[in-house]
Amino acid sequence: MEVRGGVFKMTLVPLELADWLCYVESTNQISLKYNSYLEKFMKIINTRAPLIYITLLSVMAQGCLKMEPEINEYGLGNASKELVEGTPEAVGVLALLNHEHTSAVMLDESVELDVRAANAIIDVRDGEDGIAQTDDDNLFISIEEVDSVSWVGPTAMASLQLYVVNYGWVPLGDEHLGTWDGVGFTVDEADLTLELVNTASAEVLDHEVRLDSRAVDSIIASRPFQTVLELSELWYVGESTLGSLKLYSLGEPNNSAFCDPSVSEIDDVRTEVMNDMFRQFDTKSSRTSSFHSYKITGCEGFIGDSELEQLVAEEIGAVVSAVDIDQMGGLNDGVDSFESLLFGAIQRSTEEQLDGDRSNESAIELLESEASQFVFDLERGPYQLLEVWMYGEDSDCREELVAALEAESSRLVVFSASVGCQ
Repeated sequence: MEVRGGVFKMTLVPLELADWLCYVESTNQISLKYNSYLEKFMKIINTRAPLIYITLLSVMAQGCLKMEPEINEYGLGNASKELVEGTPEAVGVLALLNHEHTSAVMLDESVELDVRAANAIIDVRDGEDGIAQTDDDNLFISIEEVDSVSWVGPTAMASLQLYVVNYGWVPLGDEHLGTWDGVGFTVDEADLTLELVNTASAEVLDHEVRLDSRAVDSIIASRPFQTVLELSELWYVGESTLGSLKLYSLGEPNNSAFCDPSVSEIDDVRTEVMNDMFRQFDTKSSRTSSFHSYKITGCEGFIGDSELEQLVAEEIGAVVSAVDIDQMGGLNDGVDSFESLLFGAIQRSTEEQLDGDRSNESAIELLESEASQFVFDLERGPYQLLEVWMYGEDSDCREELVAALEAESSRLVVFSASVGCQ
């Protein structure tokens, strides 16, 4: 289209004309509000070809969308790549949008978002009162949340990414990247941790980094990882695992090195009394019921950390069971399972031993009474009680046991009910 003496000469098709109008508006070469030539042109379109140019008029009325930004091979970033949650670029975008001085005008004019996207982002962030830094603010916590805002799409995301990369919003080096499962990472620490989990063998992760074996399996099955966020979302990967990976990747002593549990049997008069009573019933059957007391050392402060609790539970199973444990629960409050297994074993022993002979009823009643008192003494003790249930079976032996742990003292009482085990 050419402009000659106030007369428009059409040389472009309607869509090309719409693009041109958007271009001159964005570059301020022609003002859509004030230029008389454009006003005359709009009147001509309105009177002579309203149907042909209806799409053009609609585009102009709603405002022109910004063009997709491009970054050459020497640029600081690459806006053509999808913005991945948890990357430094994504963190930079969230920091920009959540900053108190970021306004719709700034997003429109500096970042060059579509004005509707800019307004919508700030409207969502500032909440119902429309004022930043008030109680109803809705700060963005993920790129997905930003992307869900009206008028925000790939073009807006590319513009935001380009802006934060080129204007210092992206964290670098020793700057804080984020915190996942309570473990903070700088950009460098995240890079080193990701290099470790993406390249280390299962043996290194298991025996040197000292991760839970199930965390190792999750990592090996799911790698490679782009972000620590992605890593943190795996099964059995939590605060302890991330902390261990971070410290190992930095060449520092592993925080979990203090948790090297050792389970040792100790003498206890109460458990010996119970064992003597059960032996009277077990001599005539293949069932064996037994009590043992243990002390856990080498793993201070593991209560409350699910991964360290699991590490301790696995050590308990390896030490106290007659067969390899293939089913295991977590540490739970109380001793309900302990009590249930104990009285279930008494009932089975009673049924087998009596076999029509009621002469041992008094001994059975005494055993039940002593068992009730034993559980009562556990529950009224000065320490928090936790328990973990375990089960193991091979071709000849089947064993079920419950370990009751006095949390603060790390003293352990185990009741085992087995069949066919020597």
